[in-house]
Amino acid sequence: MTTTELIEILRQNEFGGASGRPREVSFCVGDRIISTDGIEVTGSGDGLITELDLSLPDAEPKKGRWIDMDDHVMCSCCGAAHYGVDKNYCPNCGADMREGNP
Repeated sequence: MTTTELIEILRQNEFGGASGRPREVSFCVGDRIISTDGIEVTGSGDGLITELDLSLPDAEPKKGRWIDMDDHVMCSCCGAAHYGVDKNYCPNCGADMREGNP
């Protein structure tokens, strides 16, 4: 994928939801969500090889748990409410929600 193609994909999905505000960007690696905090450009081609290398942080995701509410669950890390969530990670902040976490 070229940077131009990536920019076009991002441009097509820049605004969304009821608020119409710009969307936040996260990367999914397997079933882990990585926010864009700490992502660095670690290499760029100069000359015939024109590539862009991004480095994703190695940090372990935050440990959290789902807090049961009346009609939804809430993430113990970011406080976001989720309805019908059946995931190992919070879709909002990427916290690890697997059993055995605090």
